[in-house]
Amino acid sequence: MREEMKMRLMKLLGVLGLVTVGGAGMAAGCGGSEDDGGGTTTTDQGCEQTEPACSVGGCVALKDNAGQEKFGLRMSQLTVTAPEALTNPTVQQIVGQGVLLNLESCRLTGKGTFNWLFEMDMTTSMVRTGGALPRQDPRAGGYCFLDEQEGTFPIKPVTVAYTLADGEISAVLGDLLVPIYEELVPTSTPILLPLKAARVEGLKLSADNNCVGTYNAEGLLPPDRCLPSVDYPAFVDGASLEAHILLEEADQVVVEDLGQSLCVLLGGSGSSDGANPVSRCKRDAQGMIELKGDFCSTTGAAGGCQDSFRLSATFAASAIAIDGICP
Repeated sequence: MREEMKMRLMKLLGVLGLVTVGGAGMAAGCGGSEDDGGGTTTTDQGCEQTEPACSVGGCVALKDNAGQEKFGLRMSQLTVTAPEALTNPTVQQIVGQGVLLNLESCRLTGKGTFNWLFEMDMTTSMVRTGGALPRQDPRAGGYCFLDEQEGTFPIKPVTVAYTLADGEISAVLGDLLVPIYEELVPTSTPILLPLKAARVEGLKLSADNNCVGTYNAEGLLPPDRCLPSVDYPAFVDGASLEAHILLEEADQVVVEDLGQSLCVLLGGSGSSDGANPVSRCKRDAQGMIELKGDFCSTTGAAGGCQDSFRLSATFAASAIAIDGICP
């Protein structure tokens, strides 16, 4: 309740701040501006990106895709809505900060350690998608698709056809592993997001092919220096993602910061076997995971065999350069 009151107070202060500054500007006959310390300027009008390097396409695109038939996009925001376990603050911090770019000059204060790429080919109606390594400087060169083995898991991009109807792109991606690193210069095994039967729906590209969704200038608060947070995200999402996560695969993925498998994270502490240093999901006498999910992989529907958890999310994406497969 205290946190909710705090956020409401910040929202109110934001409104009052805009009214006060706007009134002063009208009285003086001109508007003021303030450097937010990150290389961009916060103006009386709000939180628009005014620096040329940050305003391409209206979504902090790092490359101009205008007029291109083949171009790259990087997921700039991922908003997970299900399962509930992946919406808790700890996981939101790992996922949200990982996806958000490490580009403070454009008020993007993330880690940039979770890089999910999309390479669109408009001439063939194909899309290649997969994970990439972090970049210490996102502006220095392009990203490349990972194609390597991580334990028993192959990390590689998939290439599939997409459909375009009424201005919206949809694609069935199938099974996909996306790595989430914890450092810009990785020194440990990434957290793997093992998605099954993944599909993208309702993806709307901007006219210049630079953006899926937009920068959330109107939703950020000038009193907070226009910096994003869980409550005030950096982007307005422009596509949806659906998939499911098999419990057996999730139990093989270790979340080192939490000392548990992804299966335990999905099921909660009651599903843990209590082992150290890594706890995994409890199993019965036949070696089967006791935890029941909310989705069945064999029927592709809720309930049933309950061997999976359904994942639902929305996302935004911004233009970047893609340099093929990593050497």
